[in-house]
Amino acid sequence: MRKNKKVVLDVLYVFLKIIFIISLLYIIIYIFQIGKTKNDLNLIQKIMIRKDTYEENNLNRTNNTNYENNNEYYKIKNFKEIQKINSDIIAWIEIKNSKINYPVLKSQNNDFYLKKNYNKEYDYNGSIFMDYRCNLDKLNSNLIIYGHNNGNGLMFDELLKYNNKEFYNTHREIELITNNNVETYEIISVFKSRVFNENEKNVFRYYNYIEFKDEKDFFTYINNVKLQSLYDINYEVNEESKLITLSTCEYSNKNGRFVIVAIKK
Repeated sequence: MRKNKKVVLDVLYVFLKIIFIISLLYIIIYIFQIGKTKNDLNLIQKIMIRKDTYEENNLNRTNNTNYENNNEYYKIKNFKEIQKINSDIIAWIEIKNSKINYPVLKSQNNDFYLKKNYNKEYDYNGSIFMDYRCNLDKLNSNLIIYGHNNGNGLMFDELLKYNNKEFYNTHREIELITNNNVETYEIISVFKSRVFNENEKNVFRYYNYIEFKDEKDFFTYINNVKLQSLYDINYEVNEESKLITLSTCEYSNKNGRFVIVAIKK
């Protein structure tokens, strides 16, 4: 009897030891992955702030650029360099004085960059990516951009700070840089939602509003966005307005989402 008990305890000890080692390995890999993600992002973020001193002096001297200022010129110039890394990089998104400062990728579906970085390598943190149904050049459209909220300060984690209106008051604008333009969007709504089941009726599926069929369709979206906003924001829109929607996970509900909607200035 004692011998059997000892065998059971030995087996349990070995089992718990294996669980501990596996858990420890998982934590080490997770920490390593966060470090690698930050390092990879730091490398590409440095490209976006590059300035060539000679060229900048030449621009100042000749004042011969079509862009508003030299800063805008370099943003577009540097973004074009970044696109050489991966042609799936279609834009760069930034919210000033926040951690959101990332390349935006787009694939043939919404799954590819869920667990891949901008080099198409496996990354638990994934990438910031645009809904594959979106058309970046369409004027009366809604660009939906997704990113993970893993609780480690990366990707769209910081969007949840918009729960606090004071954060919104100091972070009202979103900048989107493409290979030919720098666009500024002003936030018009912050709300919580979720991914609804197909059989649920009379619900607002914000993620299906991409190209508006007509004026009625556009204002149906706008009215729902205003109705669900966590706080009142005054703004003016028309059916030709271009919108951007940022979406990330929110865990107070099953399949919950935290959503920011902004309009092009």
